[in-house]
Amino acid sequence: MRGLEGKVVVVTGGAGGIGAALCRRFGTEGAVVAVFDLDGKAAEQVAADIRAAGGKAKACAVDISDPVRVNAAVAETEQELGAIDVLVNNAGWDRAGPFLDSDPALWQKIVAINLMGPLNMHHAVLKGMNARGRGRVVNISSDAGRVGSSGESVYSACKGGIIAFSKTMARELARKQININVVCPGPTDTALFRDFAGEGESGQKLKGALAKAIPFGRLAEPDEITLALELAVRAVPGWEAILRAQHERTQNPDRKARFEFVIPALSADPAVREGAFARMRLVENRRREPWVLESLQYLNHPLREAHARRFVRPALELLREIQRTGDIFFPTRWTESTLGGHRSPEVAGIVQDFLAQELQYPQRLRWTILTAADELFRVAGTR
Repeated sequence: MRGLEGKVVVVTGGAGGIGAALCRRFGTEGAVVAVFDLDGKAAEQVAADIRAAGGKAKACAVDISDPVRVNAAVAETEQELGAIDVLVNNAGWDRAGPFLDSDPALWQKIVAINLMGPLNMHHAVLKGMNARGRGRVVNISSDAGRVGSSGESVYSACKGGIIAFSKTMARELARKQININVVCPGPTDTALFRDFAGEGESGQKLKGALAKAIPFGRLAEPDEITLALELAVRAVPGWEAILRAQHERTQNPDRKARFEFVIPALSADPAVREGAFARMRLVENRRREPWVLESLQYLNHPLREAHARRFVRPALELLREIQRTGDIFFPTRWTESTLGGHRSPEVAGIVQDFLAQELQYPQRLRWTILTAADELFRVAGTR
């Protein structure tokens, strides 16, 4: 996320799961965030968290299925914060079960929240965007809207409708420079998913079955952990307390282990960061490739570039071993994570010197390095 400083962003369903993570991330990027949610108290807590981290946010208790309340909430937001620049339609709800066992009352509730709610938000917000000739809309649909999902028949119909509606609105408003896009998350470990899956053994079986069908081997996460890590790398005041609090809140053992693996890469102490890189030299510590790549990205974050330069050549030297010990995509991801945050002529020179000196380096790995360094060479003017 870039270029959001001072932009007014509305996120529906902003009090929990994906929505809360989105709101907090928008806050760290300097946006003015309006947290729309049926649960006003929870929305205020998210807004308070953003303000405590130095951002700007307000909470708004609103039932998006009610067009009158939506219009009032949008008017209040624009009067207080200014014209809305970005709308994220994230709110959603479902109850799992076979379609033939359901009834029209349940259908109406699901449609009201998942289809009519976003339509109400579009109608209220797009009028202003259309008049101003600018704006961005992101609609959170679902993989269920693309391919269907057993036990989610009406929800799938609504999410499929959002995809088609978004494409239509994008066509209608393209001349006004209003972008409308759709994101379709797969199964994500949120409160909504837990409510959908149910508690106990049956819920765990469903979660396990879904995880097996996902290449990463786990459900997606709303990623408040990532938000805490982003605050830390930016040295936002109070970041150490934020990390400790997030660590204590994290109950899932895998997430906690990931968090503990990545934290050293964020340290303000260069010696600790060097220790984090040294750990990644050991093949047994590279078994969790996503954790390793995340650590590498933080070690090479643009805000740490001056110190991170010392990791570039050793990381490139490890490529042969990475190719031997990882999957076929790991060398590319490793190199991109190493070089992706760098833009300086100094780092471009390190890469060029490495390639000039390692003439016997495998051609495939040389191409991997050159591809990952393409943007670096272009910006540094050393292409």
